Amino acid sequence: MNVKIKAVKKMDMYPELIADNKDEVSAANYRLLIRLDQITGILMVIVAVIYAGFFGNRKLLPAYGFGFTASVSIFCLNYTSLTKKHPLICLYFLSTVYILIAIYMSLYKPAENAVIIVGVFCVIPMIFIDRPLRIDLYVVLFCVIHAVLALIFKERQIAIGDIINSSSFVVVGLYIGHTVMYARLSEKDVRRRAELEKITDVLSGINNRRRLFEHITILESPEVEKPTGALMFDIDKFKDFNDRFGHAAGDECLQLLGRIMRNLEKKYNGSIVFYRYGGDEFAGFVYGMNRNALELFSRELQKEVSILKVNGQSINISTGAVYCGTMTVDNYEKVIESADTKLYEAKQNGRNQFRIGDYTE
Repeated sequence: MNVKIKAVKKMDMYPELIADNKDEVSAANYRLLIRLDQITGILMVIVAVIYAGFFGNRKLLPAYGFGFTASVSIFCLNYTSLTKKHPLICLYFLSTVYILIAIYMSLYKPAENAVIIVGVFCVIPMIFIDRPLRIDLYVVLFCVIHAVLALIFKERQIAIGDIINSSSFVVVGLYIGHTVMYARLSEKDVRRRAELEKITDVLSGINNRRRLFEHITILESPEVEKPTGALMFDIDKFKDFNDRFGHAAGDECLQLLGRIMRNLEKKYNGSIVFYRYGGDEFAGFVYGMNRNALELFSRELQKEVSILKVNGQSINISTGAVYCGTMTVDNYEKVIESADTKLYEAKQNGRNQFRIGDYTE
């Protein structure tokens, strides 16, 4: 019973692991596709030459020609970026080519048991990463198609032998494929989490200071989208709050504030990115917002925070923002510093305040 429950839980984890690591999974499938495509093209030519040139057997040339044409098609599609955008579809296409060639070779000699198709059914579930159910249905479908064709075109006893062999290797292939895929996904997930831990603040769950300065360095590249403004804010009288209620309450405050920021990042879908600058001080870059939108967003943030209550106490923040629009900025660290200056003005004006200005170098 316990083994069954564990197996079900493991199967339930696949969609989540694939979704969490979708970029890595897509990149891995793309790399595999390119290698397989190159190998396929070369092998089709070599095997065709050997069969036709050395053995004089030309009956298999259509199958090898079909495989070579498919390989060239994927190679050409790579120049249109379609393979990079949809590597999984291309892998299913290439796998279908393998299966069709193997079925053709199985039926080519109806008096003999199939050999290649057995290996194909065993290997295909192991070669790429996708939802297990989709792979299972795909392989089983072609196994059934081969079984039906074998019963039609082969002697009954030989066909039954092919069906038993193919079915057995499908089961083995799917089991090993699931095991291998889970191991690969788990490894990618561990690496992803390790990278996230390096750039994520533990308490608030947003980007940390290290990530902020990494991002500032990235913004020096001309092809990268530039922010149109920045903001800085901190919690009013946070030290007094910590002294009165303890560090546990202070940590809870930062956690709740982090949740608000993460929700706003989702709501604005890439238009705002937050960072914990240090202590109770936070920074953010905004994208595609004009000056008025930046001010409205900053006030929305203040309003969201004001709703918070920790130990029965309301939380307020002071905020400073600067707008730089589409102007050329040499160093976005200076933009953050300018926002910090506006934050200082807000605090000097009595806290729970907001100040905004235009960025000037």
